[in-house]
Amino acid sequence: MLPLLLGCADPGPPPVVLVALDNVRWDHTSLAGSTDFTPSLREFAALPGSVTFTRTYSAAPFSLASYTSLFTGKDAPHHRVGFATMEVPEGETTLAEALGASGWT
Repeated sequence: MLPLLLGCADPGPPPVVLVALDNVRWDHTSLAGSTDFTPSLREFAALPGSVTFTRTYSAAPFSLASYTSLFTGKDAPHHRVGFATMEVPEGETTLAEALGASGWT
């Protein structure tokens, strides 16, 4: 997954854009210097204020649990999505909710 954050000159919180590529190997992207299969991603990452992460780890071996961990900050055994349930447990705060409480829309 390759999250990217963009800043701007607006007085409010900067925009946040999260780009997560599923089933794509890092070394097969233009960001890693591979053949230019992802030129738009390379251009997006080159924008001022962008940040790319080249060393990330998955919280689980499959997407549903991994994305739930990304958006809740909880380990897969804690939220149990994809194991015991298909829904985020009630009471878990998501990234969207946390950003909203901090002024993002």
